[in-house]
Amino acid sequence: MLDGAPDHKEALALLERLLDDARAGVAERREALETLKAHFTKKGKAKDVVRILELGLAFVAPEERAALLRDLVQRLLDVGDEARATAHQARLLVLDPMPKEQDALRALTERTRDWGTYIDALVAAADACAQPATAVGLLLDAARTREEVLADEAG
Repeated sequence: MLDGAPDHKEALALLERLLDDARAGVAERREALETLKAHFTKKGKAKDVVRILELGLAFVAPEERAALLRDLVQRLLDVGDEARATAHQARLLVLDPMPKEQDALRALTERTRDWGTYIDALVAAADACAQPATAVGLLLDAARTREEVLADEAG
């Protein structure tokens, strides 16, 4: 869509404005998001893709948020931003408290050493979880991690 436009910079600016405009409908904002994502991906502008995906988190439907977060985490890892990837993976765990998401967060946390975020995400995921057994497991891991990892760091 944008490649044939002679003044695509203005078109990009308008799409970004639409993406960030709460008055616009969700369908229009989603279309702007997909158009910008495709354009920036094609141009190899990974940081711009990350930026617009983060804007998309504000308006996507709850059932779309997990997929968007997974995409965002992977793209942040691709650009070497493990700290932001960890923060978004923590949000993903709260939305989808499954073992694969917890394992992914733990792996990131082992690299970033941000155990506070990990523990907070486990507690938030447990609070939001509708399955009692899963919630208890998350709280146990939070307590175990706080005891083992944070106690070791304190000396």
